[in-house]
Amino acid sequence: MALPRPSNIDRARRRTECREKLSEHIKSKLGISIDPSEVCLITRVEDPYSWQSLPARTHLFEKNLSKHSIGAYMELCREVGVSFEAVAKENILFTGPAANFIDRIAELEAENSRLMGEVNKLKDIAVAESTFKRDAEEAANQLTLTEHDVATLNSCTTENRVANGETPPERAIIRLNRVREEVNLVHLQAFAEKRSQKIYLFPARHDAPTATNSDNLTLLRTIYHVGEEGYLKGPGFFAFTKGIPIMLQQNTNTYAGLVNGMRGSAEEVILDVSVRSNRGCC
Repeated sequence: MALPRPSNIDRARRRTECREKLSEHIKSKLGISIDPSEVCLITRVEDPYSWQSLPARTHLFEKNLSKHSIGAYMELCREVGVSFEAVAKENILFTGPAANFIDRIAELEAENSRLMGEVNKLKDIAVAESTFKRDAEEAANQLTLTEHDVATLNSCTTENRVANGETPPERAIIRLNRVREEVNLVHLQAFAEKRSQKIYLFPARHDAPTATNSDNLTLLRTIYHVGEEGYLKGPGFFAFTKGIPIMLQQNTNTYAGLVNGMRGSAEEVILDVSVRSNRGCC
């Protein structure tokens, strides 16, 4: 007597599992007890149930359960209650899929529409951020601050000064060196006059020859009063009066050339005794 082939044994096992799975589904869905051996895919007239499926699963109900392959049994077990289900015969609608499947399709379509909307929003945000980044990079590469950048920095500076009980300047960010120097000197003079203090000027040492025979101290006095508007060239200088607010600046190596700093006040000047200097004040 020939032994059954292993493939036939496996197919019989899968078929039995499939019948049990379908029987359990009918019981839980309709409350009807059907012996697993009596479960049919192509139901008879006397059967109290039938099957409703989505179009993608109609091929499963075109042949009897005993005629299917192992793959079909696995598909039936996987999709029961998902893409097809048992329905009582009195509730069968022959004009289309079951109502609950139609509802499910509508839910999935609504969810898909919502997700597409979220995707489009994220795309819009990504485009906006990319544009902002590109504009910022262009400004950085050109080593410039836009008027918006200056306005923002001025606003932040004003808020900080007001929070500290100080009177903010009309414009905190000065972009031109000659204008910045004039503003600094005006505030320096006002600060010193209010406290009846002197302003001490310390000229820098210059190795390059000048176009005049005047010494550094004389040039220093002239530059201080004339400012950068003229063409008189001379040494740079450091101006000091006790208690003047200062900021120790540190280069952050940004494209825009911005700096951060520690704020404080100038209390004393320590002179280098190895350097000869003339005393001068204004």
